[in-house]
Amino acid sequence: MITSTPGYDEARFQSEAELGLVADVVLAHRAEGATKESEVTGKMPKPTGGEPGLRQSGGESSLLRKEAERESQRETELEAKRRELKTLLESVGLRVRVQHSRDGGEVMLKVTATLERLEDEAERSGMKMGIAGSQRQYEPFTRSRAGEFAEREVGGAGLDLDELVVSGVLICYFGLHSIAERNSLNAEWLTVRSWPFANRRLFPDLGLMQQPIGEVRQYYGESIAMYFAWMEHYTNSLTVLALIAAVVELSPVGALGTPLYACASALWCTLMAESWKRRQATLAHEWGMVGYENEERPRPEFIAAFHKGLWAADHEADPPEVDDGDGLSESNASMRLDAESKPMVKKRQSSLTKIVRGNKGGMERRSGFYDRRGFVPHDDAPETLVMPEGSRLRVYLMSIPTLVLCTVLMLVVTLGILTFRMLMSLSRQLEEHPYFNPSTATTVGALLNTLWITVMNMVYAKLAAWLNDLENHRTDTEHEDALIVKTFLFQFANSYIVLFYIAFIQGLNFSLYGAFGYTNAAGQAYHDMCGLSGGESGADSWAFAGCKGPGGSAGVPPPTAGDPLDASNPQGHCERAIFVEARHDPDGCVGLLRTQLFYYTVFKPLYEVALQALIPWLQHRYNLYQLRQRVGRSSIAATGMASAEAADSGGKMAGCVDWMTGLVGAPPGTQSSTVSIDLSSEEQVALRFVELGQEIEEQMAMPAFDGTFSEYNTKVIQYGFVCMFASAFPPAAIAAAIANFVELRFDAHKIGYSHRRPVYRGAEDIGSWQHVMDVLSWLALVINALIVAYTSNSVRDMLVIPWLADRSDCSSDAAPSWDEDCVSNWRECYLNIGGTPEYPAWQYLPTNITVSVPLLTALCEKKVAAEMQTLYDEEHCFVCQARQRAVSLSLVWTVFVLEHVLVLVKLFLAALVPDVPRWVELEQAKQRHVSERQRKKQ
Repeated sequence: MITSTPGYDEARFQSEAELGLVADVVLAHRAEGATKESEVTGKMPKPTGGEPGLRQSGGESSLLRKEAERESQRETELEAKRRELKTLLESVGLRVRVQHSRDGGEVMLKVTATLERLEDEAERSGMKMGIAGSQRQYEPFTRSRAGEFAEREVGGAGLDLDELVVSGVLICYFGLHSIAERNSLNAEWLTVRSWPFANRRLFPDLGLMQQPIGEVRQYYGESIAMYFAWMEHYTNSLTVLALIAAVVELSPVGALGTPLYACASALWCTLMAESWKRRQATLAHEWGMVGYENEERPRPEFIAAFHKGLWAADHEADPPEVDDGDGLSESNASMRLDAESKPMVKKRQSSLTKIVRGNKGGMERRSGFYDRRGFVPHDDAPETLVMPEGSRLRVYLMSIPTLVLCTVLMLVVTLGILTFRMLMSLSRQLEEHPYFNPSTATTVGALLNTLWITVMNMVYAKLAAWLNDLENHRTDTEHEDALIVKTFLFQFANSYIVLFYIAFIQGLNFSLYGAFGYTNAAGQAYHDMCGLSGGESGADSWAFAGCKGPGGSAGVPPPTAGDPLDASNPQGHCERAIFVEARHDPDGCVGLLRTQLFYYTVFKPLYEVALQALIPWLQHRYNLYQLRQRVGRSSIAATGMASAEAADSGGKMAGCVDWMTGLVGAPPGTQSSTVSIDLSSEEQVALRFVELGQEIEEQMAMPAFDGTFSEYNTKVIQYGFVCMFASAFPPAAIAAAIANFVELRFDAHKIGYSHRRPVYRGAEDIGSWQHVMDVLSWLALVINALIVAYTSNSVRDMLVIPWLADRSDCSSDAAPSWDEDCVSNWRECYLNIGGTPEYPAWQYLPTNITVSVPLLTALCEKKVAAEMQTLYDEEHCFVCQARQRAVSLSLVWTVFVLEHVLVLVKLFLAALVPDVPRWVELEQAKQRHVSERQRKKQ
């Protein structure tokens, strides 16, 4: 993309382009006679010949010879097309200069275009651009009004480079990073660009998140710019929620703060989503991307699949005519497809092919067209490639059990980790372990769950990508939408299953996996319950039957002198004591939930960002190492390459062959390519020529950027933590805002310095990620209401019970077993015998009971242990039962009312805030009117 930036000298640029000293786009293909091992891909070459370990019969040898002949013929045709490629590019007005890699394995075509050629292409394609000095006026570019436009953008040269890569004509292609422009862009990315609340958006950027989105779009394209625009909007809105969370955490609002913050979070989710839709619609209009998905061209992999691979056509056929509106001649169009116009002859079908493809499941050509509903048959329409739905359905049927199998594996290991955490908390056998003991149980369990989530997400991402490729979707948008569905269904379960377990299941007293055979003193398997911890660090949660626990336990009398339980008797101290698993946690499971969320929102982003930065850097280093090894082994004479390239420059560097020869093996970076040189100096020109080649090689060694899928995926999962579990851990919003502020800069640096310059991709919106976030925001309403009512006992004890007690008659609470405080009597109905000062285990629990017993059981049942019979009280039982029913009914109404009020408010806000700004609707209406009038004139 070329822009009319200050300081740009078109005449000098064209002079440098004539000498091969600059490049807008680089096309790389194998040198004639070179092997695939010379490609800078970082992959091991495939073995040739027969399968190892198999004897080759005469028939097999004949097949191998025929296969080798076909491969040789195909390579000959590809080399002919590579030689033709330079001529085709120059025939459409582009300048092409040739340069060999230092090892002689690749030929690099350095492509440039004049500003006049770019303006012609922009005018031909009707590219929309902003008018200088106007923020809301966008019109198709015309050369006669070139000075009125704020920027000048480039169009294509007429060849589908993706298809050339798929067919094997090219190794790769990429826009060369402009060092000066890239450095300037990234420097601006790190700058605070405005004062807080300087704009009129719903969520102001506070001067920290505003990015040069226009420049990002200009340098990388709409798809990447849309991601960063969404990140900016999401992070800006998070700062508002983070401020509310800080107030709730630091202010003494008590139990009332939890439901209030849950309501604020629900409203935030709605306002964030609705305001983003407006921002997204504005950007799509400004960038001329409205309707982009309707005009999107087929993926090169979709076209190539017709000729070879799993979905190759069942019968021989000529190459299909694909009308993509690029104005190519027949000779140019032939370059876009595989060199072979017929499906490859397959020696044998693999088991996978037989299962998935069936007997006749290949791609077909049918008359018709595509719209948002898919393929529409029409006899008058031209033929186009079609993937049979029955074939894709078979892949779906294979994907479902695969997804289920992975989910089951994930659940088995996850429950195993939860069991291990329970044993660390409870098991007497692990009490003295140096690492896995009650004091480390919560931390170790949360850490293991966090790491396991990352591992399974990475494994399944690879599997989902493979399954998605098998489905052979037509466009990039369809391909990505299908991948989003597959990936997120699994990652939803993987990322949130532990949180759901802690919030809604752990308090139900389950014994997972039989506690792996670990038993308490009574020989019973341990049960997982909230608030459990053992040993000295958990003395307040342990109870002893007839023994004073470590650190003291209220209501437990000390042993008498000489008693076997006397602490002064080392041999007898607590030998007969039986541990009691006490259901005693005033805040339910919220404590564990907060710890797990802390690791998900604080610890997990730390190492994920580090991995995202480290992995491409290591790939780049490894590819450069391979390149240096190949250069050292190269048998191609440097003088030969230098002479050929000097001749390609029109003889202007013929006297510099010696200079170029000496620099072919030199390391990159000898001279900065941003320093202006004297074009009349042959030595400086030769030096710059070789340096540019080395710079191209270094950028070729960078891994290609795979798109923004993984970035969206990470942030949407984070969005789920913030929304669905807001009432359990308000600081998640603070952690997410800080993590996004840092990761946004990491992403900018990663794309610019650790990857090749990404291939241009348009984008009308953020795709199915918007629907995923909508689903999460709706689930958040129900989940937060349930957490407020049931996971946390604080709302029950601090809000519901006092409210009911104030409206009830407590005159009957005069019995000796009742307390003077009516509220305390209501709460007492939820106590458990054992582990509480009011009902100590040593006094009321028999020695053979290892789990605390609800007080209501002792009050209402006559046939209980003798130790608990003294608590039997019918009147007390009746009152407590009635009060528990009243509390349960109040909690149900709390969930019902809270959830429905939030739903109504969400629907009201969604209807109140239009998805598209009014001015955008008017501009689009004007454009439709003009287009309709022009169509009628034609």
